[in-house]
Amino acid sequence: MIPAEQYRYPIRHHETDAHGNLFMGTLSHFLQDAAWSHAEKYGFGLSHLPPNHGWMMTRLIIQLDKCPKWQDEITLETWASGIERLLAFRDFELFLAGESIGKAIWVGLLVNLEARRAARIPESILNLVLPDRPSLRNDNYNPLPTFERVDFSHPFIVQYHDTDGYKHTNNAAYIKQIVETIPQIFEQEKVCTLLDIIFKAESTYKTETTVETQQLSENVFLHRIIRVADDKVLIEAKTEWR
Repeated sequence: MIPAEQYRYPIRHHETDAHGNLFMGTLSHFLQDAAWSHAEKYGFGLSHLPPNHGWMMTRLIIQLDKCPKWQDEITLETWASGIERLLAFRDFELFLAGESIGKAIWVGLLVNLEARRAARIPESILNLVLPDRPSLRNDNYNPLPTFERVDFSHPFIVQYHDTDGYKHTNNAAYIKQIVETIPQIFEQEKVCTLLDIIFKAESTYKTETTVETQQLSENVFLHRIIRVADDKVLIEAKTEWR
């Protein structure tokens, strides 16, 4: 059986905002790092996959009851939670000083990196025995509301530091972009308590995009990122703040 593992991350000053709160994009980096480390250790990480294959994230849900701050150290507990057809699921629980402060769900798709198409998960991975614990997605894996209008927008161009080893825009870069459309995000000390982001298509270095945001209520927003060249929706997301 593949057990859960814990990984610790100290919060450094450059990983926090003007109010000392951990950037959500940085937290997504921590989750990705823990996921890769766990997968490599138990036989389904990048080095264990067929040549020119890799895991790509298709959805990420993060819920926080308390936002970590500068000089905190958080512990991420993670485990492989299921496989359904072509999708692999991973759960996380977040701890601060022994207290559970949040949870996250990661959904991955195995991709042929040359063809940029979904690939079958190998039998060696399908046969792995997963932990016998409830999946977090039972209560948290719901469709996003329909995006109906644009209340705020912001143009972007994908920069070199936004890309990763798959030669496309990293998930954390998209998170940073959608935050820029939240009104008064700098002036008000609000923290993101929910991020639900669905990755629908790729963008690459120098791609021109537009981030569009719809405000559902005072602290709830829908987002999407559009590729300017063909109006393709790259991501859809929902954020909640307090």
